[in-house]
Amino acid sequence: MVDIVPKSNSSFLKLHVENISDVAADASLVPGLDRFCRVFEEMTGWSLSKAGDSQRRLEGKAEFLLPADAEDCGLVLRPARPTTANSVTANPMPASTRSERRAVRDQLDGPLELGKARQLAEAMAEVLEELQQTRRALVEREAELAAGVPVAARRDEEAHLALRLEAILQGGAEAIGCQAAAVYMLDDATTELEMRSSWGLPNQRLFEPARPLRGSVADLEALIGHAVIINDADLLPRWNIPEPYAAAICVPVSSPTEPLGTLWMFADRVTEFTPEQTNLVDIIAGRVSAELQREALLTECVSSKHVDRQLVRAAQWQRDHHPNVMPLLEDWRLVGWTSESPMLNSGFFDWFVPSDGSLAVTLGHGAGPMIQSALTAATLQSSIRSHAQHVHDPCELLGQVNETLWNGSAGGNFASAFFGMIDPDTGVLRYCAAGETGALLVGRQGVTLLTSPSPPLAGEPDNNFRQQTVQLDRGDFVVLFKPTVILPGSEDTKMMDASMLAAALETTYSPADNLLDAVCAAIDDLAPAADHAVLIVHRASE
Repeated sequence: MVDIVPKSNSSFLKLHVENISDVAADASLVPGLDRFCRVFEEMTGWSLSKAGDSQRRLEGKAEFLLPADAEDCGLVLRPARPTTANSVTANPMPASTRSERRAVRDQLDGPLELGKARQLAEAMAEVLEELQQTRRALVEREAELAAGVPVAARRDEEAHLALRLEAILQGGAEAIGCQAAAVYMLDDATTELEMRSSWGLPNQRLFEPARPLRGSVADLEALIGHAVIINDADLLPRWNIPEPYAAAICVPVSSPTEPLGTLWMFADRVTEFTPEQTNLVDIIAGRVSAELQREALLTECVSSKHVDRQLVRAAQWQRDHHPNVMPLLEDWRLVGWTSESPMLNSGFFDWFVPSDGSLAVTLGHGAGPMIQSALTAATLQSSIRSHAQHVHDPCELLGQVNETLWNGSAGGNFASAFFGMIDPDTGVLRYCAAGETGALLVGRQGVTLLTSPSPPLAGEPDNNFRQQTVQLDRGDFVVLFKPTVILPGSEDTKMMDASMLAAALETTYSPADNLLDAVCAAIDDLAPAADHAVLIVHRASE
């Protein structure tokens, strides 16, 4: 802590400003450096010691800071000058040193020339700088690992937050000889300070109106990072001590990103607070901040775990609504797949046999963020199944589904869907698509893209969808996939390149299970870890 003492009333007011030093950059903590300096002197005839601020100020007078951008961990090389404390210099060896080390000097023609001595010192300075960078990285990593300890509530939590804060305030106040303490927190508008916890003060103080921040000079000074020490409150009324005490200390209570409020320690007599006591109050303020943030994190974690459990159950609900019974149709096989993720998927696949005996296949997805798109997809799936029991024309069905989605929302819940009906005997597929859907026909003749972008469902009440027809020969596959995927860790979407997927399947012509593996591998290459939905319809060979 560095004392900044104003000219007026300097005996009664002090502002302590925290000075954080870089311990990792302190060359004095490097083991073996002193021994290297002694060996350097013996072998070269030049003395060597650590660099300090005084040496950097003399740079330019034939001195060399090694390396040029080094700080206190650097080395200084300079011509003959008396050796000073805490410096790395290169000077001719004194006469007394030469006489004591005559055996070594007899092997030398004289002191090593300055250029070569400088090269050797520069090499050592580079090694020293790399060592300090490694130590700093290690210190930062250990601190980050310590911050990664999960926050968890104990089953036998000793006391409520209020009691823990009061105990912290009592311990801190008694340690520095104060008779009361209080924590004042900023409101959301940062215009008032309200007492949230106290020790040694009447409980009625908690019911009093908040103090306006405007005019609270000591609190304002503390909130910018200074510790305000008022040794005699009677002589400094303008600092507005919130309680009628003779002396006080005010320090900030803050999180790593923003100020939270102030901590006051009150003494009932004029007191000369020492820097050590001020540091202790700062530590108490940090403990108060840690307790407040821990309580906030616990509340957030409990809420987050509850939401996560609900999302996992909803994801399981989605999987439970996938079709799991193969239709009893000869020569037809269907395989579906969605991303194996505990979170919600924005797409679905489905198949069923309507009352007319055809094979209905569909794949769809909702637009928007994860939960919104998942709810839209669930609504879309149930709507398609409901209408398909009475409507056997793909375009008419999507038209009614579009009207249902349009009337059932306030707007913005767009969706995409592919719906097709297959005649099991002839292999004719009548289909209709809306929005961003992907459908590929994979056969002996190659890979054909069956769909193109079109207006989405629920975009407007009267959409005209176009029906198309394709013939599935023996051994052909239809691959339905969701080209619009939600990227992991965000609500951003990405369009998969259907032509790239088609190219990946050009050489694939195998049973449906193997084709599914090929499709999944190709899709993961295009959009890894995103939410996917795939449905493969295979007409078996004769």
